[in-house]
Amino acid sequence: MNSEGIVLWYNDKGFGKIQARSGEEIFFHIHNRINVDDDRTPKQGDVVEYKRQEHERGPRAFCWQFEPYVKLGDIAHGQLGITTQLAAYYMRGLDPTPC
Repeated sequence: MNSEGIVLWYNDKGFGKIQARSGEEIFFHIHNRINVDDDRTPKQGDVVEYKRQEHERGPRAFCWQFEPYVKLGDIAHGQLGITTQLAAYYMRGLDPTPC
């Protein structure tokens, strides 16, 4: 299941921390990003979506991506809000879970 969080910090070596909705801090690395066509670098305050993975040093985010929302739910499915990338997968009939 994907979770949302906010980038707390990110350094030039590719490491950073995401704050989950629960307040927990989760480590992430630029190489675990899934939407590589987007050339943005994470900045403090960016909203991201990720899958959580337990690690001996603490929780990590993998398969993370920036979270630009399109409220397709307001148009067709009630209150369902999904990312533009997921919307593209669904519209093409593809599996939106590459990881």
